[in-house]
Amino acid sequence: MQSRAGRKNRWASLAAMAIMLVAFAAWASRRLPARPSPFVSSANSVSQAEYGNDSWYWLEQRDKTHQVLVRADSSGHTTNLVTADEIGAFYPAEKHLLTISRTGKSWTAVLSDSSGTSPVTLCSGSERLSGALISNGRAFFLKSGEPSQSSPGEIVALQPTTSLLSTSSPSGALKTLTTVYEKHGLQVIGVSHDDLFFSASRDTLHGVTAIYRVSANGGIAKRIVGETGVQNALVGGDGALYWTAPAHEAQNYYAVSCIRRMLPDSPPQTLTGWMAAGGRVFEFQNHILYVDGSYTPAAIQVRSASDLPNPIPLPAGYIAVAANKEEILVQKRNGVDGNTSLFLVGRR
Repeated sequence: MQSRAGRKNRWASLAAMAIMLVAFAAWASRRLPARPSPFVSSANSVSQAEYGNDSWYWLEQRDKTHQVLVRADSSGHTTNLVTADEIGAFYPAEKHLLTISRTGKSWTAVLSDSSGTSPVTLCSGSERLSGALISNGRAFFLKSGEPSQSSPGEIVALQPTTSLLSTSSPSGALKTLTTVYEKHGLQVIGVSHDDLFFSASRDTLHGVTAIYRVSANGGIAKRIVGETGVQNALVGGDGALYWTAPAHEAQNYYAVSCIRRMLPDSPPQTLTGWMAAGGRVFEFQNHILYVDGSYTPAAIQVRSASDLPNPIPLPAGYIAVAANKEEILVQKRNGVDGNTSLFLVGRR
């Protein structure tokens, strides 16, 4: 009986050890750097990369005065889509591309198909345009306006404004959904249920970002967030609003960021903090991902307020650029030939 009990104990111990080894292997596999897959090589630095229409899009600074919007399809074939003095925003989605650009003193908002063909100018003029979003068959962008010149007996705004514009078709009329008293438009962030979120800024020492909520059909916008500095925001798949914010517990809070979240009908909540400021938020594998703004950007999973920053392991010599729901776009540092080599890190 004792030997039989001893055998049972040994088998139980072996089973427990096997379970521990499997658990350790699973944990270790998540911490090992993923192997990047070669994607594209460019002779110029890239910035503001975004994914949509089964392709990556980004900006390249070709010289001191010209920016180029580049599209790279799933096979890595690149196409130059737009060249301008400044490309203020772009958004690829729903087989279309909305581009905001400036040539000379003229700003234009152009809607085209995903490859940049069949362009239609939605708006043009000297007033600054910014932000870009395509959602549910509609295009949205922001337009800044200077204080109006008053005539006798007329009551007008005495400070700059930012208006949110929308159209449901390339040939349709533009509709002004709302106007706020902010000087600079930043982002048309996204749509959650029947609400549309956008951000604007005003001039202070470090800048101030205000996030507004308005009905997608238009109306009076309500300011729901105000943060020091120029911040980045995202509407997640869960319908929540996520945005970067200064970590006020840090001494140099304007250089250290946290991520905040606001669920519908709930107060703001602070999530992961103590990250380098100046980055952007993305949605990656059912999580919010922050690509920080440091000299060697890391891709950090955003979790609860009690979690310290948890960078996704990348091989030595690679830095994060952007992410979509399945992959992280990374760059190899200090290419020998001076080129920018881009790679993709996907699911295991």
